[in-house]
Amino acid sequence: MKFLANDPRVHETLCQWAGAVSKRLVTSKFFFWRYGPTEQKSVSGLLRGLLYEMCADDVELTKLVFPSCWGRRISEADLRLRDDDIRAAFEYLCTNEEISRKYRVCLFIDGLDEFSSEEMALWKVAKMMRSWTQQAVDRTNTNGLIKLCVSSREDDTVMSVFEKSNQIRLQDITEADISIIVNDTLLGNEHFQELRRSDPHGCGQVLKSILVGAEGVFLRVSLLLNLLEDELPTVASASAPQNIIRTTPLEVEDFLGKILDTMRKHYRRGVYFLFAVALRMLGPSPRR
Repeated sequence: MKFLANDPRVHETLCQWAGAVSKRLVTSKFFFWRYGPTEQKSVSGLLRGLLYEMCADDVELTKLVFPSCWGRRISEADLRLRDDDIRAAFEYLCTNEEISRKYRVCLFIDGLDEFSSEEMALWKVAKMMRSWTQQAVDRTNTNGLIKLCVSSREDDTVMSVFEKSNQIRLQDITEADISIIVNDTLLGNEHFQELRRSDPHGCGQVLKSILVGAEGVFLRVSLLLNLLEDELPTVASASAPQNIIRTTPLEVEDFLGKILDTMRKHYRRGVYFLFAVALRMLGPSPRR
């Protein structure tokens, strides 16, 4: 999602979409994260994050979505926006006629399945998002005010809300590339070659299991292949790598946690330090 949201080609195409009807393009992005604070996994955090990024550099849009706050003599320290104010502002964004005459909006939302809050069921959150693209059509007759690009794991409660014709499965796109990596790595490993000679069917199932469980995530596949290559010199049958695959967590965060847990304690401090350095070099990540 970060790649799409920041890719110049995507931005150029969106500018063409907005420019075709002489509108100003506004984009915003939000990254759900279940391990983060409440603001990163709730509806209120989602709406606040999207509105902040849209309004940060656009005074005119800020005036339109927060009409009751604009023009009042109030210090920045005393200004407090309640959740009701934020929801009302987003309603303005979707339905205000002046906004529809001047703007076109594209929202990038990542990790919808990582939403974790008791304020609303996941399927209702997905339905709320879909309604953003429909409210403008129904209430102001301005078809195409808002576009959405939403990513999620294949949760049925989410997938059923959005039209199948508008869905892209990441694993379908990356399957061929991941298959090349898996085959090149394991078929080129001398220990796997030896195991394959004694149990070709079992090794074939190992390759298949990796591909089926990949779900389009290169990082998980890379970590799993490293783990398998470390264990292959000591295994006697294909059931051993199958067991490794079966017991490896599907979530990358959990996978990394499992790897850290297997390290001796006196090595972990150095690993945590390297992670911290790497994250600092990457810089702050938007909403995540």
